[in-house]
Amino acid sequence: MIDMGGADILIKDLTLDELEGLAKELSETLGIETAFRLSCRYGGQTKYFPKPEEFFKAVVKSRIRKEFAEGNISKRKLAEKYNLSRSTVRKWLAD
Repeated sequence: MIDMGGADILIKDLTLDELEGLAKELSETLGIETAFRLSCRYGGQTKYFPKPEEFFKAVVKSRIRKEFAEGNISKRKLAEKYNLSRSTVRKWLAD
């Protein structure tokens, strides 16, 4: 329940049609309750949202290291396989 100056509103009773702007956009993507929880936690702050590929970066790094360690594939082939530059593959292998 949210106290809106005497007009208590239950989140479960809100509909997308009643929302506007970013609140509506986030609610369409995440659902109203999840968008509200994000608002409670981060409201008023500027946050950076990573690109989708950032979610898989650690997995790709791990796979590249494993495949290279097995000795069956070159850095160039790994770069092609994972659609990365050779310098990125070299850097990740050196980390």
